[in-house]
Amino acid sequence: MDNLRKYEDVYFLLATKCTRAVFYLLIALFVASSASAREHSQNAPTKPQQETCMVSGMVVKFAGSEPLKSANVRLINVEDGARADAATTDGAGRFAVKNVERGRYRLRVTRNGFVTEECGQKTPNDTGSILTLTPGQQVKELIFRLILWSVITGHIRDEDS
Repeated sequence: MDNLRKYEDVYFLLATKCTRAVFYLLIALFVASSASAREHSQNAPTKPQQETCMVSGMVVKFAGSEPLKSANVRLINVEDGARADAATTDGAGRFAVKNVERGRYRLRVTRNGFVTEECGQKTPNDTGSILTLTPGQQVKELIFRLILWSVITGHIRDEDS
């Protein structure tokens, strides 16, 4: 009986030591995984807040430089032509297209009675240049000089009619 008691004591000691070892091992794994997760979250790049862009300027008549009110200014996205931002000029001919996402755009100005113009256009039949906007960029003081549209009408007659 005495031997049995000794074996029970040894068993109890071994079980206690194993339980403690497992307990300490679990704590060590928990601490290591917590530290790893913390380090990973600190090194992970944060997603930057999307900064919008703005394009502003003025539209005037080519002859005389008088401000043109009610001209339509459109930023048309080159990659997605269906996506466009727009503004209309005020009484002083000024416009501001705000909250524009970064990207590549064509800037087009139209008004009834005037030839349509694109930013960077050299002649009325040319296409304009592409305006590339980076996050937070503000393009200011653009000036568009619209040419008055004209039409010549009449009849050509010879001496018999």
